[in-house]
Amino acid sequence: MSAQRPVCIVGTGAVAAALARALAAAGEPVLLWGRDAAAARAIADGAGAGAVASLEREVAAAAPRAVVIAVADPAIGDVADRVARALEGVDAALLHTSGAETGEAAMPSPACARMRRGSLHPLVAVTRRTRDFRGLPFAVEGDAAEDAGGIARALGGVVLDVPAGEKPAYHALATMVATGVVALVERAAVEMERRGGDADAMRGAYALLARSAAENAAGAPLAEVLTGAVARGDDALVERHLAALAGSPAEGVYRAIVGEARALLGRDAGASPP
Repeated sequence: MSAQRPVCIVGTGAVAAALARALAAAGEPVLLWGRDAAAARAIADGAGAGAVASLEREVAAAAPRAVVIAVADPAIGDVADRVARALEGVDAALLHTSGAETGEAAMPSPACARMRRGSLHPLVAVTRRTRDFRGLPFAVEGDAAEDAGGIARALGGVVLDVPAGEKPAYHALATMVATGVVALVERAAVEMERRGGDADAMRGAYALLARSAAENAAGAPLAEVLTGAVARGDDALVERHLAALAGSPAEGVYRAIVGEARALLGRDAGASPP
């Protein structure tokens, strides 16, 4: 067990529960507080962590090295202010797990400003089934970036330093990727169902295809891993694809993706797909 001061996690949602489980499993001392005391106790018991009943009194008494606020974005500021007031004089980092906001913007009160502030955003779709963050990326920023990075490394994660002021853009692009993949898989499954296919079977098949493409993309530049008609410069096949999808919602999506891939490859930059 680590001899370090504990990390306190605030919240009882999927991210809070997953972080508590993973940190405790890594041998880190963890305390959990939630507005729903029974839910916090259940998560803590299942994770092998401690639960505290009073945010101000017990968290302050524990003198945590960091407090990770994993609550809905609109509530971060108020919760952070409560924590910062309670921890006045304690050398601790104040972190939140929001993807879109910086630590400074989400926790602006004078009490918070006296502490190191930052964010620790797991760049992964976290659910209540998430148990392991090893090898997964965490975006960190702010005055407390070093503290956040230490927690990410304790979890076996990979640290991503977000450039100053670019947190909203980072999160917008993350949303584009995560939401885009799910939406593309579903659009393809629905389109095949409309044509007489089995939606569930096609959804599973396209999801596996998306996973293999994403794994390829993680290891090399686009030009080395992109497959299919665009990568080969087979414009005739692209035209056949468009003819097959003509009039369907998928046609516009396909055109947009072909145009983006061509631009990234440096082929026909500025030209419209056929």
